[in-house]
Amino acid sequence: MKFFTEIILRDSVGINATPETVWNFFVNIEKNYKTWHPEDHIFIKWIKGIPHEIGSIVHAEEYLLGKSHKIQMQVADMEKNRKIAYRTLFPKSILYPKSEYFFEPKTESGQIG
Repeated sequence: MKFFTEIILRDSVGINATPETVWNFFVNIEKNYKTWHPEDHIFIKWIKGIPHEIGSIVHAEEYLLGKSHKIQMQVADMEKNRKIAYRTLFPKSILYPKSEYFFEPKTESGQIG
């Protein structure tokens, strides 16, 4: 029996950069985290494993609705220059189980491919 229905929120942001450039932003997330959302992001730090390898754990702190929240996430999937997925650890996983980021180039015609 399911207790919750999975809801998937999708958002897409166009960035005038190559997938490799965006990947490098994530590779250097400890340095770049606050620049991503300066008013909300407090810090992020790898606490277990090798950064960006499947199974590694990152600890983040950020403001959500004006309140500081600590979040731990484990790298669930990773494909260099293409994708990184995190699984949120308990207890935050109850409300926010995972996040995935895909880096897809646009073709000359503007289509993702």
